[in-house]
Formats: sequence, C-alpha cells, structure tokens
Amino acid sequence: MNPTPAISICIPAFRAEAFLEETLRAAVAQEGDFEREFVVSVDGPSEGAPPDRTEEIARDCLAGERLRLVVQPHRFGWVRNTNAALRLATEPRAMILPHDDILLPGYLHTLMTALDNNSAAVLAFCDMSFLNADRIVSEPGETGNRRARLEGILRHHFPAIAWRGVFRRKAAPRHLVPTWALADFGADTLWVARMAAQGAIVRVPRALYKKRIWAGSAHAQWRSASETELDEMWIVHCLETVAAIASISPAAPLAPSFRAALQSRLARENVRFVRPLTRPAILGPNGGLLAMLSVYARVRRRDPHYSWSARTGAIISASRRRAR
Repeated sequence: MNPTPAISICIPAFRAEAFLEETLRAAVAQEGDFEREFVVSVDGPSEGAPPDRTEEIARDCLAGERLRLVVQPHRFGWVRNTNAALRLATEPRAMILPHDDILLPGYLHTLMTALDNNSAAVLAFCDMSFLNADRIVSEPGETGNRRARLEGILRHHFPAIAWRGVFRRKAAPRHLVPTWALADFGADTLWVARMAAQGAIVRVPRALYKKRIWAGSAHAQWRSASETELDEMWIVHCLETVAAIASISPAAPLAPSFRAALQSRLARENVRFVRPLTRPAILGPNGGLLAMLSVYARVRRRDPHYSWSARTGAIISASRRRAR
C-alpha cells in the first residue's frame, strides 16, 4: 500500500497583512487525498516600521492545520526568507507560495498527480494568470536529457513560472534559492535552472495559479530601472544563470550547443522581459565573455548595485548590522 502523499507549503511573508488571509484561505481550501503542513517564515521588521498583523493572521487562518511558523529576528529579504521556510519543510514534496498569490481549486491535486505520473520529474508547474491583469503566461516544460533541459532553460525561461510549482525534495536536494544574484534580481529563475539540472520539469497546461502584481512586489521594482540598467541587469543575470547551472553540472557550459543557447538568451530571442529593451552591447562586434565579466564587475562594485535596490538594500543591511 502506497503511503499517503504529503506536501510542505512554504510561505515566506513580509508585512503581508493586506494579502495573507486571502492567500492562506485559498491554500487551506485545496482539495485532495494528501497530507500537508504549512511552513510560514515571517521576515523581520524594517527599521522604524510599525508592527503589523502578519503573524497573527497566519496563526488565525491556519488554526487546526499542521503549522510550523517562525518570526525572524531581523530583515532577511525575500530570497533568504524563502530559504528559511524551505529549511523548515519536512514533507517529501514542497512548494513556495509567496504571501500575495492565490492557488486556484485543483492546483495541488493536479501538480502532485503530474509528479506521480513522471518518475523522472523533480518539479511540476502550471500556467499562471494574474489577479489584476487579463492575461495568462506560460513556459515550456523541460523533460529531455540534462543537456536539452539546460539549453531549454537558457532559451525559453525568464518569468520563473516554475518557481511556483511543486517539487520533490529528495530528488532535488539542491532546492534552496541561490543567494548570489546581485540585488536578488532573477534569483527565482536561477532556482528553476538549478532544478532543471537535477531532473525534468513538467508543465501542466492549465492556469491554476494567480499572481498579484503591485507596487511593493520585487517584479514591480525591477520595472523601474532605466533601459541602460535593464541591459546591465540582463547581462549579469545571464552570467549568474550559467553559474547556477555550473553549480550542479560543471561540464554543461563547455558544450558548444550550450554556448549557442546562452547567446540566444543574451539576445532575448525567445525570452520575454518586462518591456521592449535595447539589445545588450555584449552582442556587438566586440562582445564576449570578457565584456560580460566587465559589466558584472562594474555592477558588483556599485553601491547600490541598481537604483531600484537602494531602499531595500539599506533596510536589509541595517537589520543585519543590528543582529550582529
């Protein structure tokens, strides 16, 4: 007799009182023959910010559910707070649920079934719609051999839709979100790349997940960059994607086909971004790895790395200084 499937729903939350109840109610309402635990990591307070009700709302909404909840002593930021929640997960399957998004009916049952039906898969995800926009976005699954999966990631994936999927913890032991992305830009996409290096990722072509875009979300902040900054962000992100892949599969970047896929990514031939952009200077006649590394070094030396990260970076830095 097969054991009852179980999942850890990992919810990184920060000043979430405006959205958290709706998010949790929808997650609790998921139907299916599986056990679940809720793992909530409440990020620490920003300097000078008044207290809010995030912890209280989580405890009220999840009363009667299996709950592991921690309140961080200082501000981690969204990547490290997500990892704090992932580290608390105990079930064989897990998912990351941002505090302002909504699972539609059937989400968990459908994705857990998709995993059960593909033994090679480490991750199953679905298409994504929006709470405040009339559109659906999707990315392809990547189910071939490792080389094909990683080249597919480079050519087709940026919005990190698969970051919101259900994954097998044991099949993908390297499932923490990479912390080296400058200003945390695109760290969720680096996570998807690392997952694809560990196994297949399966797409369910149904929009069972709703994302909320609002002024305080990380993606909204990225949109405020100038076109020059956006090109810098993209070049740096492409290098970091290669690093994410190489951390799991060191030989992958040596293949000529991988380098061709990387060039395609740099040119944004098949990757959607937040708005039309200039072509990166790296693609000009003098472009190349050294030029990319030069851009990376320049951005890394800046403080803040990007204009939009100034406020968040200062808040997190101050929180960490207080914690020492």
